[in-house]
Amino acid sequence: MSEVDLKDAHRDLVTLVERAAGGETVTVTKAGKAVATIAPVTEATERSDQGPGSRPSLAEYLQTLPVDIEFERNRSPSRDVDL
Repeated sequence: MSEVDLKDAHRDLVTLVERAAGGETVTVTKAGKAVATIAPVTEATERSDQGPGSRPSLAEYLQTLPVDIEFERNRSPSRDVDL
């Protein structure tokens, strides 16, 4: 994986896309900080499949642990809030 400054990426976008098509991942930086990634489609698809919606909720994750935990919901009314 290589890094390219945003100004250089702007100038060389076609070349960077061709590199990504060849399997290389390029990180675009701005002021020294990573701000974007140009990646092959297969790698980008794999990353998006691992997005927030694909992970279990905390409760679902805790239920998969190999211990006996009984989950009870607190049914008492919520506290009053002045807005």
